[in-house]
Amino acid sequence: MKAAGTFIRSFVLVILLGQQAMPAVGPEWNYYFIEAENHQSSNKTDFRDEGFTIWMGHPSGGRTVIFDEGNLSAHLTYDLSELKDGDYVLLVRHLAVAKPQASVEALVNDVSLGVTDFAKTETALTWSKRLGPFKKAGPTVLTLKLAEGNRQAPYVDVLLLTNDLNFTPDNEDQDFMSFSRQDLGVAITSADFAGNADEGHLTVGVQARGNIAAPCTLSAVCKEKAKFLPTRFEKTVALKQGANKIVLPCPGLLQDDYSLGIRLRTSSNVLLAEENQLFAIRAEDFTFTMTPDQYFYANNDSRGGLKIKINNPAVARDAEYFAFRILGVKWKSRRTRVPVESAAARFEFDLAPLPPGPYRVEAQALDGEDRILTSGGGRFQKANVASVTETLEDIQQVSVRDNRLFVNGKPFVVRKLYHAGGAAAVKAQGFNAVDCWGGETLEGVARMLDEAHTNNLYGCAVLGHGYFYKGVDKGWDRVALTAGINKLKNHPALLTWELFDEPDATGIPIKFLLEAVKLIKELDSNHPVLVNLVCYPKFKEYGGAGDIVTMDNYPVPSQPVTEVSLFLDRLAAAVDSKKPIGAALQTWSLPNQRMPTPEELRCMTYLAINHRAQVFAYYSYQESPGYTHCLQFQPALWSYMRCLNAELCALQDLITATESPIKVTSSHPAVDVVARSFNGQLHVIAVNTTNQTVEVTLAMDARGKAERSAALFTEKTYRLKRNEKSLNLTDILAPFDARVFKIPMEKLEH
Repeated sequence: MKAAGTFIRSFVLVILLGQQAMPAVGPEWNYYFIEAENHQSSNKTDFRDEGFTIWMGHPSGGRTVIFDEGNLSAHLTYDLSELKDGDYVLLVRHLAVAKPQASVEALVNDVSLGVTDFAKTETALTWSKRLGPFKKAGPTVLTLKLAEGNRQAPYVDVLLLTNDLNFTPDNEDQDFMSFSRQDLGVAITSADFAGNADEGHLTVGVQARGNIAAPCTLSAVCKEKAKFLPTRFEKTVALKQGANKIVLPCPGLLQDDYSLGIRLRTSSNVLLAEENQLFAIRAEDFTFTMTPDQYFYANNDSRGGLKIKINNPAVARDAEYFAFRILGVKWKSRRTRVPVESAAARFEFDLAPLPPGPYRVEAQALDGEDRILTSGGGRFQKANVASVTETLEDIQQVSVRDNRLFVNGKPFVVRKLYHAGGAAAVKAQGFNAVDCWGGETLEGVARMLDEAHTNNLYGCAVLGHGYFYKGVDKGWDRVALTAGINKLKNHPALLTWELFDEPDATGIPIKFLLEAVKLIKELDSNHPVLVNLVCYPKFKEYGGAGDIVTMDNYPVPSQPVTEVSLFLDRLAAAVDSKKPIGAALQTWSLPNQRMPTPEELRCMTYLAINHRAQVFAYYSYQESPGYTHCLQFQPALWSYMRCLNAELCALQDLITATESPIKVTSSHPAVDVVARSFNGQLHVIAVNTTNQTVEVTLAMDARGKAERSAALFTEKTYRLKRNEKSLNLTDILAPFDARVFKIPMEKLEH
């Protein structure tokens, strides 16, 4: 078998914690973290739970401090009496908007250290450049106040004072803690993956300035880009002074892209060094692909071809057969041999006989004596749900009444994709709407609406950009806004008007939203206004500007998925449950974080169903050039959208149905549950919000003759058990699983 080598770029990292049997060879460094909310005094400030917006890269479980925007008298003070005397620099973690629009000025004993700035501006909580140095001697007070020219709340999160001028704090999600350390001289200097899927190994270089008496554990956690569970490899090693080369066997990996976490710990679990990297296993002479690039197939998909191709002519010359088989939990194909007639071969496999579930495909190239020349593999999953096949009518009127959205007089549930345009691929994945922002031109918005219409999609026309809105100093260009509304209001694909994205977080005055809404209502009575929010303390204030109000919250990986349901409940309360609400759900992540798995995304979607969402928007398909943490570069998650949208389409009448008079309770606190009545059926939706398998009993306050319940999108039925007070159903839910149970109402008594 030929090696499929892959190289991980070299890196140097010195992270040293703990006390080991190694001489102290360096200075003592101090790292004094202060959570911003733990100040001694303040004025003109407020707090906000950091969970209010994942896109800022918030840490776990704390709060950010919000200055009164534009009020230069707003300040925070911190007593530094616990900090050792010495020379320090200051870093502040807050919203990395370009200086000075969301900057703070730092003062030590009323002497200015300067204004915060960033090496890279972005819409995320980020560590600032260093301020200082300054000398701490005796009583010292640190003050933060808004900088001149500030227009946006900086959302101050954490402060760091350190005498380590070369230290760059980790910007990942965490609770920050103060500590001191000495340079013990351990460094991971390189990491290289080599070999192939059967015989791969990781070679890690470690440099140590002295011997460590206790044994250490080197661990590598490999996570496939295409999802599935991570694989962990470990090895106990002894570190000697100087260079150490550690070979860690990593067998059984597929040809795929991987994220790699390397950790070097002592036997007492003290972290000595760590590094996170990306790597890939690539075959030099063999490729295995599914056609098209699919991981998930809906039940009626006709895309079930598997294509096997050899790229190396020498192997193609020597190979006489391809051998492959498909393995599933409940299904296994025979080993099939196909003669090799050229350097490329293709085999079409019909997925219809396969029961729903996950599958692995194994493929080999064999010579005439059945010796394996090279091999490959892949994975896919079949869902027990039909793909979406629907034809959307040209829009005559969109209205909101009875807390629901109607298109041409019929209830409508929005399945929207951000940043995608109106491409046919979006329709094929089961979406029915896209946002149309048009590159900040009126003609661009019109073109995107035309493209959406061509592909039988609806469009949300975005007005909150530079063509129509000229900033907080000038407000709207009313001439341009009027012309734009009049030009687009009769478009057959126009679903809603959409003003600003997250105006409550980006400093857009509410008066400007209300001004635009007033003009829209004067010119167009046939299309509602949609507003998307993110800061729940401002939901009530800004929610008044929309006929439809949505929110975004991206909890993966650092917050529980229940952030979605929590924010939807807050949104419903803010609009007094009198407007349709919805959620922009996470198909995006920060560069140093992971995307949600299909299971997590389905869980968040079903939580949105349970908590009255009628708009299901997914952010986003694509971002700026080179940004890969979005659907465009996540083939497993992108292919899964067809299955998820198919479920939403099948459930759209249930989504808008009324709550059932029959109430249901869950025996497990982590299972979110709701009951709704529709079309003579009781539907109970149960969602496991954890990454653990749970057994749950659902108790309905009903009696009657019903004996069994069906579960939608599965082939399962469940026996119902009666007692004096309730009708009970017991099920085992996999991590982040959701189930929809259906029981005939005529067989129930309330």
